[in-house]
Amino acid sequence: MKLRGERKGQLSSLSLIVAIGIFLVLFTMMEAQWDFLARQGDQVDLQVKAFSGTDMLLDGPGYPEEWNASTVKRIGLAVNRGIIDQDKLAQFAAMNYSGARDLLGLGRSDFYMNVTYLNGSIVRANSTLNASWGSMPTSGSSAVSPARRIAVYNAQVVAVNLLAYEN
Repeated sequence: MKLRGERKGQLSSLSLIVAIGIFLVLFTMMEAQWDFLARQGDQVDLQVKAFSGTDMLLDGPGYPEEWNASTVKRIGLAVNRGIIDQDKLAQFAAMNYSGARDLLGLGRSDFYMNVTYLNGSIVRANSTLNASWGSMPTSGSSAVSPARRIAVYNAQVVAVNLLAYEN
């Protein structure tokens, strides 16, 4: 027996429009979530790079142990863990930006770094150089990750501050 108005296997225009609308809403939500997760992953990677860089600086003397800007293979500023050597800090302060970035393991990320006394004033690496490198991130930087380590320099407590960022 056939009912009046029954249409088997036919799709109405309204059903198609509703289905496409639901699909587009779900697709847009998934894409937004994907972008958010990708940005979070970039931020975590940058955080790891920043902390690894400061750890490397303060864990040991580097390689070779008596390195200078032209012989350094692995950067390290410490005589002992957390105690900064005055000569190594001066050598590092004289190093060019891209060389310092490579040695810190930051890859293509940019950075600003300084060594400060606890009152905020920047440590002098020698009579002519401040212990600071790079430039601060701009407002257009996509990810910024700070790392701060406490150390000793010339019998005073100092902070080693590294700000890694992506432009």
